[in-house]
Amino acid sequence: VADPVDVVSFTFGIPGRDVVEALQEVGTAVVVTVAGVQDARRAVEAGADWLSVQSAEAGGHRSTTTIGERPDSISTVDLVRSVRSELPDVPFVAAGGISTPQDVAAALGAGADGVQLGTVLLRTREAGTNALYRAALGDPRFTESRPTRSYTGRYARALVNGFVAEFDAVAPPAYPLLHVLTGPVRKAATDTGDVEVPPLWAGSGWRAAGSYADRPAAEVVAELWDRGTTLTG
Repeated sequence: VADPVDVVSFTFGIPGRDVVEALQEVGTAVVVTVAGVQDARRAVEAGADWLSVQSAEAGGHRSTTTIGERPDSISTVDLVRSVRSELPDVPFVAAGGISTPQDVAAALGAGADGVQLGTVLLRTREAGTNALYRAALGDPRFTESRPTRSYTGRYARALVNGFVAEFDAVAPPAYPLLHVLTGPVRKAATDTGDVEVPPLWAGSGWRAAGSYADRPAAEVVAELWDRGTTLTG
């Protein structure tokens, strides 16, 4: 508020109306990431300018608003349809597993106003992804990504490596304490090149990231959007 920016986005919770209005009064658009219709309604009631509607296909942390809540398995297209049906006039973007022009077209066709990309950009030139992570996204030994709270105590979708396989069933809902606890182990494993330990956050379409390896992120965004919108027309 003291030093305004164009957009402020929230996740893991919905800000109070007083927070939203304070930001809007200085010209900031407020975005709230939601994982279901109920939270989408709450975000709109709080005054959000637009929403990021995130499905179970998204890599990394799912934006549920309670720590112990196990995410559902709804697809991006189905969630978009549900939110659009309940909130016909609310602007929102779709997030989760969007990695091809066909995915873009499907999300727009289901009612989203735009799309948000994540995993598909992880091997682009500007991503800053470490070499171990980049290689893992193209490694054929990894055949599944799934939500796990084994790293942070909060559900996040990752490639299933040895750490996930061993600790997924016993990890407590203790975010961010578990995140702090596992941090040194994760860093040490990354430093030594042990791919079976660090979190390899990845959405359902992680394989497509290889198609865009080492390309400029802006070029990838433009290509997916241009080709996807062409398909919708």
